[in-house]
Order: sequence, then structure tokens, then C-alpha cells
Amino acid sequence: MRRPLLILATLAALLAAPPSVAAARGPAFGLRPVGRWPRGFFVYSAPAGRLLHGSIAVVNSGTAAGTVKLYSADATTGRTSGAVYLTSGEPRHGVGAWIGLARTRLRIGPRGTVKVPFTVRVPGGDLAGQHVGGIVAEAAARTSGPSSKGKTHVQINVRNLSIVAVEVNVPGPLRARLEIGAASAGGQRKSQEVSIHLSNTGNVLLKPAGTLTVTNAAGATVAKERLRLDTFLPDTAIDYPVAIHHRGIGAGAYRVQVRLHYRGLGGGGAGEAAAAPTLTVSQQQVTRVFGSSSGTTPPPSAPPPALSTRPTQTAAQATVAAPAGPRSSSGSDTLTFVLIGLGAAVLLGLGCLAAAGRTRRSGQPG
Repeated sequence: MRRPLLILATLAALLAAPPSVAAARGPAFGLRPVGRWPRGFFVYSAPAGRLLHGSIAVVNSGTAAGTVKLYSADATTGRTSGAVYLTSGEPRHGVGAWIGLARTRLRIGPRGTVKVPFTVRVPGGDLAGQHVGGIVAEAAARTSGPSSKGKTHVQINVRNLSIVAVEVNVPGPLRARLEIGAASAGGQRKSQEVSIHLSNTGNVLLKPAGTLTVTNAAGATVAKERLRLDTFLPDTAIDYPVAIHHRGIGAGAYRVQVRLHYRGLGGGGAGEAAAAPTLTVSQQQVTRVFGSSSGTTPPPSAPPPALSTRPTQTAAQATVAAPAGPRSSSGSDTLTFVLIGLGAAVLLGLGCLAAAGRTRRSGQPG
């Protein structure tokens, strides 16, 4: 039985790549800002209604000519925090929709560079705060990995993307604000999670940190984790997953005490958010995670590390994380990119293949 194709989107880490980087076989596209941009991406400060100008260099560092698509994208907050770029479909709002590119499709020879002008039209209205989008270069031709053989058929298709952020800071009253919502249980393959709904209802970037404590009906603590989130974009919300490290949580009713402190990275003050939502863990959820229906308590695992770390992004969500960098000369914090290389994505894809093969051999449903 043939399984559907696994589409694995990855990002080629080519942002502002230095000339010393070894040339790739075939075309390999990257982007870099034209002009003096110390952070390697665009940071504008402009009032509502202003028309801004810029230029981006599209570089082919490969050994063959190729065609590249150029487009803009909105940014949002990824499931595990950090900025991600919506590279499928037209940008609907925010900076992605404000950007206009002079050219959207280029043919570039090996080791060639083409400069493309663009504009950013900041709309009118009450837009005070920090806004983030990006300019994307994507190879027009996608590459495919070898197909697996046997009972499990998987094909990996790779999207080669390079993204440069465009941050627009609009002057006006700044508000740092975070809200905590409901809790839910989840996880898989002996890795249990508690997800907390978080909303950045202010207009500046945040990097919250704090603790999550789970108590049972008797008030005893059954799990406690430290939280340290990456960049949280304004006017976005996520269900943030927290891995339960020390011991799994058995079926039952619990209370989740969440306390997060935060500071606006571009201003807007600081604050603390606290909530204690209820949590219900069903036996079905415990069985799904730990693979056993006997008893109501999952098997204990190793003690947790000194600091709990947030989960990594899944292979299906290719992102460029953009944590806030050091304070700029204008007093506004800006973004620093963490690049996800193609090699990491291929390793994740191979992991998917191995997991699929083990599932088929064990006779369990996929």
C-alpha cells in the first residue's frame, strides 16, 4: 500500500552568506540587504502613511544558472515561539502585504548577483508598535530525494528558501501585554506535553519566561517545568507545548499554575501574567503517549534536567526563528536570525522514514 507523499519544507541557510562559502552544485540562491543594515535585515522606523524604499541583492552562489522566485511574506509566532514566515499563499495583512517588489522572477547565472528595488507602504491608521514580515527567495525548481522501496513508500520534496526579515517600527504608545488561557494534554511516543494557550495582546515583541506547575486534586505537585520562550510577535496567539520531563501525568483532573514575566523588547514596559487553568488527562491520552492501557499512572522517566527546554520545531514546519537581538541605537530591540539548514531537515526526513518503517513492522496503525 502506497503512502501519501511526505512534503518536507526546508530553509537553505543563505542569509547574507559570505563569499567564502563553498559553492553548491547547481544553483543556490540567497538574499542580503543592500546598504548599511548592521543586523543583516531591514529595520525601518516610520509613521503610518509613509512610503519607504529599499533594495535587496539576490545571489546565486552555485555553479549553474537557475531561476528564482521573489515574494513577500507575513510573519507570525511559531507553535514553540520564534518568528515564522507564511510562505504559502498571498500575504493578507501586516508587513508582507505592505511590500512591493520591482521584480518577482529572476534568471541568475552562477556566482551572479541581481539587485531588486522594493517599497514598503505603511498604511494609515492606528499602527503604533513593531511589525515584522519578510522577503523570500525560493528556487523555482524543487529537488526530490530518492524514493523509499518496500511496503512503505515515501518521497521527500525539498523547498529551498532564503528569507530576510523586514521590521517596521511605527511610533506611538507601546504596550507590552501577555494573556494566559486554557490548558490541554497531549504528546506522543513516551513524550508527554501540556499545552498552554498564550496571547500577545500588546503591540511589541516579547520573550516571556517563568514556570508551569501541575498539582493534583490533593494539592500535591506532580510536575514542575521552567519556561523560556523565544520571540513572541504582537497580536498573535499559540498553544505553547511544555514537555513533562520527570514523571508522566496519569489520568485525572489537575490544576496548572502558570506564571510568566515579560518585557517589551521595543519598549512598552514590563509585566507578569499568572493563571491556574484546569487540566483533564484521559486514560486514552495516557495510552496514546505511553503505549500501555494498564493502570492509570504512566511509567516514571529519568529526572528532569536543571532547566527545561522548549520543544524543537517539527520537520513539517520549516521556519526561520527570529529572537530579539541587542538593543539598537534607536532604542528599539531588533531581530537576530537562527538559520535552519538543509542538512537538519534531511536528518528529520530520514527519522520520519525510520519511524514509518517501525510502525508498519509492529502492525500498529500509522
